[in-house]
Amino acid sequence: MKLAITTTVKDCKPYLDIFLAHHFSIGFDHIFMFLDDPLNETVNPPIDNARITVIKNDEELQMRWKKLRCYKHLGKFRQTDLSARQILNVNVALEMARQQKIDWLLHIDIDELFYSPEQDIKEYFQRLSADKIAGISFLNHEAIPARTNATDIFRETTLFKKNFTALNDRQKNVLQRLMVENSTYFNFYGNGKSAVKVTKTANCYSAHDFNLGFFNRLNPFAGRKKTNHSLPLPGILHYACCNFDLFWSKYQTLGNFNDKWLDGTPIKTSVPMHLNSRDVCRFKGIDYARTFYETFFIDIPSANSDEFLKEGIYFEVRLNPAS
Repeated sequence: MKLAITTTVKDCKPYLDIFLAHHFSIGFDHIFMFLDDPLNETVNPPIDNARITVIKNDEELQMRWKKLRCYKHLGKFRQTDLSARQILNVNVALEMARQQKIDWLLHIDIDELFYSPEQDIKEYFQRLSADKIAGISFLNHEAIPARTNATDIFRETTLFKKNFTALNDRQKNVLQRLMVENSTYFNFYGNGKSAVKVTKTANCYSAHDFNLGFFNRLNPFAGRKKTNHSLPLPGILHYACCNFDLFWSKYQTLGNFNDKWLDGTPIKTSVPMHLNSRDVCRFKGIDYARTFYETFFIDIPSANSDEFLKEGIYFEVRLNPAS
């Protein structure tokens, strides 16, 4: 059973060492790392290069994009929308995964870690294959930054908001009662990330999902009684903007992106904080942006952390020092 990850990166230095060490330590065999910067930022992995394929954003990659079926739709967005480039890159990664006889491919970002606290991931994916499951979506759980100037992002950040889908009715009621007015539970996406069995027909159609034509999408919590305990099944830990510098840099890099996703869905309907952060970083200046960040990313999520931990709405993760 060979498992691989594909990711598209830009300014990955705050995450790279632990991202690689963690995923290799839990059983992933290979990582396909696409450099989003056309100037080809240097990546110097501290682990054997044979386990990492680094793909530059150059003419060769762009020629591979143009041969993909999805390029007809996505090509016009390739320079303006990161998600378009991610989808194109994942489909290129699938081609390489087939050549390398990879069994399963997971797509996550460099600020995310696959989290499987209670089971061996090789055995987990082997069981999926034995059950004839061809694709799976994992719930993502959003980190609460420890402090504005955190430096060791993965280790300093230990508190997570459990995905809303994984909350039971009692937890949802507590959340609704205690949440600060006009705030949101997740600041970023909540629809998970996916892995796919590498077949001839497997393809990626969004930054969050794959397709096989007969795609069997499995919610990890389907049919399972939800509890107040920490998560027993694999998920994705999303360390989104876990210090102010990363927040500011993210929105300076993204710039004046469109108000809609690629498919025309308004971003405001699903991730309003994404648009608010864009506008704050564009128009309000760095001092205002810092106050905004401290308020909505640290202070408000932390306000009821003791109660939310007690109820199982939040949970803690402390990475193994070896990661």
